[in-house]
Amino acid sequence: CCMCTRAFARKHDLQRHVRVHTGDKPYGCLCCKKAFARTDALKRHLRMEESCRLSPEVQAMKCAGKRR
Repeated sequence: CCMCTRAFARKHDLQRHVRVHTGDKPYGCLCCKKAFARTDALKRHLRMEESCRLSPEVQAMKCAGKRR
């Protein structure tokens, strides 16, 4: 990483790590508009927040086969 001393074997892992420094949160909940830096955090949010999980926006996304 050019901003700290961390090293990564895979380019994807470095790209994900850089978001720690930039604050970029490209993954958002369609229901509550909360943003996340990682897809696993968004998926965890959707599992835990019943109101978001059952929202029409999220249900439509699931029916369309989009995972985000």
